Amino acid sequence: MEHEGSLKQESQFKPSTMPFLILISAAQNDGVVGTYPESYHKALQNNNVEHIWNVIPSGDHGNKTVDPHMYNFMRYLFKA
Repeated sequence: MEHEGSLKQESQFKPSTMPFLILISAAQNDGVVGTYPESYHKALQNNNVEHIWNVIPSGDHGNKTVDPHMYNFMRYLFKA
């Protein structure tokens, strides 16, 4: 993926200030983003950055997958 703002080196996946929540969510059959979400997860993991990795089984890049992604994000965001 080559566009302005994209992270090109694994070392860039270590924020200087940790955000409240990092959630990487992917769908098992997403032909649009391919394996990028998993590569982000692995880069964060290799840099010991705390994050949540979530994969929607049988999901794609469509609406039926967006709802579970948003549900999981909101669940973690407002977790007490």
